[in-house]
Amino acid sequence: MALYEHPDALMCRIFPSSLDSSALNWYHNLPSSSIHSFAEICSAFITQYSTYRDMKKGSDYLFTVQIGHAETLKDYIRRFRLESAKVENCDDQLAIVAFKRGLPSNHTLFESLVKNKPNCMWDLLIRAQKYVTLEEEKKSLASKFNKTNNREQRFSENRWTDSLSQMKKEEKDQSKKYTLLKIPIGQILHQIKDEPWLKRPAPMAKNQNRDIAKYCAFYKD
Repeated sequence: MALYEHPDALMCRIFPSSLDSSALNWYHNLPSSSIHSFAEICSAFITQYSTYRDMKKGSDYLFTVQIGHAETLKDYIRRFRLESAKVENCDDQLAIVAFKRGLPSNHTLFESLVKNKPNCMWDLLIRAQKYVTLEEEKKSLASKFNKTNNREQRFSENRWTDSLSQMKKEEKDQSKKYTLLKIPIGQILHQIKDEPWLKRPAPMAKNQNRDIAKYCAFYKD
């Protein structure tokens, strides 16, 4: 009951229950008898943690936000909205101008915003979403086109490889083909033995292991 008669003391007792982690450690490390009122503990807390606050930025900050070279429109919109939340009392018309300047001049959305100025930031975002859908559709079609081209290229390369293999096989098969003989091979020499273009080889070298009972008509030996 004594606490309720002294609200300042009650607030000092309740204050630690609102803290956690490092803030609670800070509270427990306060020097003994250094706090005499709730106003003093509030002042000490603000002094300790005021630098941790997110500082609100000026309206000109939005003009530093620009779409990246490889950034999609969808990601740029998301990032711009996050940065807009850091601007204190952000004006819609100023945000529209900053958003537009963050786009390259040849961007289709930039051209749309120049020709038909949006009434408010919400109007801009609704229009921008249509361009996001268009951008994603183009990307999807380009991906499908590339996949089709890759399949056709692989098919063409496979056909070329198959044709080349077939050509090599046919050439190899042709190299194994011989002229068909109309007479038995044993009679060929008898037919051409007197032809002037027939050149006979030198006599065979003497070989002790040779069967002298056998005669070769071609070598005449």
